[in-house]
Amino acid sequence: MVRYVHQKPRLGVTPEWSITMTHRHDEIAEDVLSYFLRNPQAADNLEGIARWRLLSEVIHRSVEQTSQVLEWLVSQGLLLKVAGGLSEPVYCLNRRRKADAEALLAKMLGSSAENEAKQPPDSLNGQVPRE
Repeated sequence: MVRYVHQKPRLGVTPEWSITMTHRHDEIAEDVLSYFLRNPQAADNLEGIARWRLLSEVIHRSVEQTSQVLEWLVSQGLLLKVAGGLSEPVYCLNRRRKADAEALLAKMLGSSAENEAKQPPDSLNGQVPRE
């Protein structure tokens, strides 16, 4: 839900009216602004922005996050980063640390499963089913 509310200017923003947005709207606004700031010559209609530009931002963000994770896994010795000559580096499992990689993944999956078990399913709306 988007609502217009009267607010005092924040962080140097001078408009008298601003938009109160949900968390998802904040993410979309961040994606749109990031795209146009990286590509100031760009112009498109609503559908084009929604379909192509935002998808491009999501992919861009995903690539950045994946890069950070890959570098962390390399720094932990779980993955190897192999120089590709003229091409980009290639990543592969460090076979000598396979057991460590399996243990970390099991721990990560266990934490995820534990967190899901603590939360009631959405379909129950917080109600405990009767037996």
